[in-house]
Amino acid sequence: PGYENGGAIAAVDNAYQNRGKKYQYGDWDCSMYLSQVYAGMRGLPPGRYFNTESDFESMGFKRGYKAGALNIGIRRGGGGPNSHMAGTLPNGVNIENSGGGGSMYGGDAAGAQDFPLQYYYEPDVSGDMGELQARAAAGDQNAAMLLSSQSGNGVGTATSGGLGSASSGRTEGYAPSGAQNS
Repeated sequence: PGYENGGAIAAVDNAYQNRGKKYQYGDWDCSMYLSQVYAGMRGLPPGRYFNTESDFESMGFKRGYKAGALNIGIRRGGGGPNSHMAGTLPNGVNIENSGGGGSMYGGDAAGAQDFPLQYYYEPDVSGDMGELQARAAAGDQNAAMLLSSQSGNGVGTATSGGLGSASSGRTEGYAPSGAQNS
């Protein structure tokens, strides 16, 4: 069905494809938007996988923030309308779903670092270009040439040099096909 491989690119594409959706508490709220992105990253079918009060470490998240990973920021207030979350994608773009703005990709979206509690999730490299980017970042010229030859066609990254600035070698700077990072 298109989600078998997962990876950072699937997560970014999912966030971009769901931008502009109207916020609806319970059905399409902040945690549902982030759940969909997480599902893309893990190669899982769409659905709700967590809320603001969930145990993120039991799902493979680690405490803190890491560039190039899927980062989630949380303000816990007992759940429901007293809590909120937003994220920063592996490509560095902030995403948020709020009552005032709906599902936002970039622009005015808050990111993970705007919240007091942060977690990050890194998948293995299947389904994304992580291994290729990591090799290029480590100085592998063949990998760098492959990335730069793919840049600009929705497969590579949107930053000059095709690598972005993430030390993890993931998809920093990747823009979904037909989109620009904002």
